[in-house]
Amino acid sequence: MGVDVLWLNETQHRGLGNSELLELANRLGRAVLTRDRDFTAQYMIKRSEHGIIYVSESLTKNNIPNIARNIKQLLDRGLLGESTTAIVTSTTIHVIKF
Repeated sequence: MGVDVLWLNETQHRGLGNSELLELANRLGRAVLTRDRDFTAQYMIKRSEHGIIYVSESLTKNNIPNIARNIKQLLDRGLLGESTTAIVTSTTIHVIKF
């Protein structure tokens, strides 16, 4: 799909708290992709320099392709950026900017 993903569990940063993870993403110039609802809090979104993608539905083998398609569409359209979060499901993309 042409998206560069860094999985935290495969790095030396495994076990970081949410604030530290967001700081790391900002330093690395990356968005955060998560299922952790804590990242949808306004104070977290405002601290994000490259955006947060929150997947709001449970992942199943049936919905993963649609969720991946929506994430790719979000990124291709350039809708994610500073102080922005996108709530993504298999059928919708909802962008919130502060």
